[in-house]
Amino acid sequence: MVGLNENLLNLTNFALCDVLSVDDESEGRRIKVRIPSSLDSEKTIDELPYCFPLLPKLIGVNPKVGEKVFVFFQSPNSKESFRLFVGPIIMQDYMTNYAPGSTTSITRAKITGREKTTLMTPNLLSKKGMGPFEAPSRNSKNEGSIPKREDIVIKGRANTDIVLKDSETQIRCGFIKSPYDTDIKSKLNYNPVDQAYIQLKYKKSKDDKENEFNSSINIVADRINLLSYDSGSYIDNLGEKDLVGDKQMEMIFQRAHALPYGDELVAFLKEFVRVFKEHTHPYYQMPPCLKSSDNDSISVNLDDMLSKSIRIN
Repeated sequence: MVGLNENLLNLTNFALCDVLSVDDESEGRRIKVRIPSSLDSEKTIDELPYCFPLLPKLIGVNPKVGEKVFVFFQSPNSKESFRLFVGPIIMQDYMTNYAPGSTTSITRAKITGREKTTLMTPNLLSKKGMGPFEAPSRNSKNEGSIPKREDIVIKGRANTDIVLKDSETQIRCGFIKSPYDTDIKSKLNYNPVDQAYIQLKYKKSKDDKENEFNSSINIVADRINLLSYDSGSYIDNLGEKDLVGDKQMEMIFQRAHALPYGDELVAFLKEFVRVFKEHTHPYYQMPPCLKSSDNDSISVNLDDMLSKSIRIN
């Protein structure tokens, strides 16, 4: 941007502002705010200058209308004042999905059991306004949804994140039960039942055969699909903008193959080969004579050997 360096050298003021607009005709992720005690109070939203994001475009975090941001500017009363912003400002993890800058729909009745009263957003930056809610870690039901202080975390708005631990990486989705709940006490409750995650670990271990290994990947979800673009069981449009959409999911269930339980399949085939080699016939072209134990060992429901959760194409 022309003149960016000169403008940055002269940024001497900053303010905490509410986001009024996120519409940017050039799609540069610029926003509009009103700077307190400035000429902004006389302007409509269309007349306000843009604020440019300080975060690089490679990090796609965009504030929502009504959230707060830090704005750095040259002069509050200059029409040409260059403006930069950092945000959204999220005081606590309860507000990750939406952190309103003014009043919220959260009520005192939901938090304290007392009368219904509209509250200001918790303020950790000064003594003004309402104090913070209870620390999320004090609620035992939040254990697992709150990252440890030493972890490096990339958080999504609701219930997705990437957690970088020592020798371990977690990619999680759905780890919070009800991220949109208005009740602060349950807004961060951990979901141990059906979240989807990929866990990469590097740790010296041994398997059930006493073989040593260091690295492992765990993929966990209700349904796991391992798909290829050029498989014989072709699934249409796997690379569309929504990736695997509803139509593709229907096609996966119709065309993809259930993965067999390999150990059970091998055990059955071994028994089948043994019975095949050892069987006898009473005489020519008559059915074989099988012992009851042999008959039982190969009289299994083959469909039970197929995974109901993992499919491939």
